[in-house]
Amino acid sequence: LYAEAACMTLQDFREKMRLLAASAAEFEKANNTSKCKLSLEQAKLWEMQHSVADSLVGTSLHHTILDCFKRNNEELAEKFKKEFKLKEATYRRLQLNGLAFCKNWPKMEELSRDKNVLKHLSLMDFAQACFDTNDETEGIHYVERLPDSGDKAFTLLRLKHYSEALECAFNIGNVGILMAIKSSCDDSNVIRKVNDRIAVLSEQDSEMSDSTVHSRSRGLSAVVADSLQDKAGCAQQ
Repeated sequence: LYAEAACMTLQDFREKMRLLAASAAEFEKANNTSKCKLSLEQAKLWEMQHSVADSLVGTSLHHTILDCFKRNNEELAEKFKKEFKLKEATYRRLQLNGLAFCKNWPKMEELSRDKNVLKHLSLMDFAQACFDTNDETEGIHYVERLPDSGDKAFTLLRLKHYSEALECAFNIGNVGILMAIKSSCDDSNVIRKVNDRIAVLSEQDSEMSDSTVHSRSRGLSAVVADSLQDKAGCAQQ
C-alpha cells in the first residue's frame, strides 16, 4: 500500500537534515560543486517528503510520486514533478501505475484518449498496468483498441481470448500464432476456424506465388520476343 506515516521522530528527521547540510558544506569547501548540489537537492526532497509522510523520507523521487498517486493526490505529485524536473514520460508511467492501483478506471480512460499522454504511453502500457493489478477485464478493453498486430494477437492468446486472437492473427497473416492458438485451445469450433483461416492464407500464398511466376514468365517472354525482333531487324538491314 502507499507509505503510511511511520515512527520517525522529529529529532531523527532533524538529524538527517543536519548531516546532509554538513555534507553539502564540506563539498562546497572542496569545490565539489556537483556533489554539493546533489546534497542540497536531497535535502530539499527529504523536506518535501517529510511534509507528506515520515516514512517517505529517504525513498526515491519515483517512489514518492507513485505514493502521491496512490493517495489520489495528483496535485502533490505534480508539485514533486515540477520541483525536481522529472521527465514527462516517467511521470506519466508513474501516474498510470498509481491509477491502476487505485482502480481509477474513468481517469485512466480519460488519459488513454489524451494525445499528449499518448506521446509517452501506448495503449499496451495501459493494458499492462491493468494486468499487473489483476484487472483483466479492464486490460482487455485497451488491447481491443489496438490496431491488429503480432503483439495484440499474442496478448489475446496469452489471455485465452482465442476467437479474438485468431481473427487478429488472420488479419495480419500470421500463421505461427494461428498454429499456437490451435495447440492451446480445446474448443472444437475455434480449432475449426483456425484450420479454415490457415487454409485461406495458404491458398492466398499459393495464388501469389503462381501470380509471381506467371508475371516473371510473361516478362521473360517479352524480353525474348524483343530480342528476336531486334535480331530480325538487324538481318533485314
